[in-house]
Amino acid sequence: MRDNGDETPWHDRELETGIEEAKQALAAIEQRYDRLRQTLVAHEELERQEERLQRQVRKNSSPELRRQLQAARDRLQALESDLEALFSVWEPFWFAVRFGGLGVILGWVLKSCSS
Repeated sequence: MRDNGDETPWHDRELETGIEEAKQALAAIEQRYDRLRQTLVAHEELERQEERLQRQVRKNSSPELRRQLQAARDRLQALESDLEALFSVWEPFWFAVRFGGLGVILGWVLKSCSS
């Protein structure tokens, strides 16, 4: 079955559209993954900074060091909130990918078998 005089069968266009959508979804996943990786690296660096500042505060408990330690802890807490938000976004996404993708694949298989 063809429509609008196009030489490409409708199921080929549908497949091409599905592939383009998958590419876009993959690009979005890569962007989220990069953001997650950058946030994890920043978190690790802040944890090391916090440990270093704690050691310095134990040796010399100056008000300036305590302010720096508190600022590091505040930034660390903000990053942990960001990480939590990033991970919570992934759960429904993977659920949709797992079951939605399976439905699309089964639909394509059934459609190709019936043709």
